[in-house]
Amino acid sequence: MNICLYKVTFCMAFLLILLMQSLAFAMDPSVEDVIKKYYTADLNGAKFSGNTYEATISPLIVWENEQGWDISTVTNKVYILNVEKVSGNEVRTKVRYENIGVASAYEVVEEKSTEDIEFVLGNGCIDESIFYPNDALTLKLHSSGIVKYEDPDDKEYPIYIFFDETLTDEARLKERLKQMTVSAAEIETVLTVWRKARNERDQWKIKSPIFQPHVSPKAIITHFKTLIRNTPAESNARIKELEKIIQKLEALTY
Repeated sequence: MNICLYKVTFCMAFLLILLMQSLAFAMDPSVEDVIKKYYTADLNGAKFSGNTYEATISPLIVWENEQGWDISTVTNKVYILNVEKVSGNEVRTKVRYENIGVASAYEVVEEKSTEDIEFVLGNGCIDESIFYPNDALTLKLHSSGIVKYEDPDDKEYPIYIFFDETLTDEARLKERLKQMTVSAAEIETVLTVWRKARNERDQWKIKSPIFQPHVSPKAIITHFKTLIRNTPAESNARIKELEKIIQKLEALTY
């Protein structure tokens, strides 16, 4: 009887610990904050301008470049559905977009849809532009256990490289590098990236996906009005075309 009671108590205590850990993560606002900042900036038309993109979106993502988009989705409402912790340094978040149309520089099509997009976030991420997978230095670092691929099965095209989480001491890392056949310049390169990783270890950033702008009706109308102001007065046909697009956007309802 006492043994059974002990087992029940132990199981309940274990489940309580798991529940508390889950709640602690769920209540951590940092992940949701990054997602909300991203889709709010996107809704406000941040991808229409290089300056606003760099100021509002770039700090939230790990990739450096994004293609220019010819088509934008007109979105009426966005909200987070769930946040799921995959591992210690990765989470997946599903975000719902309630869309009302699609717009290009020449036409608008009313197209109501509900779109669920899965975001993947990580912390301590290192952009692939810093180290390349086939670089001799990267291979040395990987074989020594100093760095690791995000996806062990994809060694040809890994997207990110993470530093070994046990390497929290710069002096110890430097000593390990000296024991390898690594030049002084290469050591400094590694340390520079390591410092960046250390500083960003607790900062969640979006790793994927990259997708076309999802812009609010107000923001995209403002964008087209800006295009009209920047169109030469003699281009009367183009101005009328843009004015018709604005009228169609104003008529869109969800």
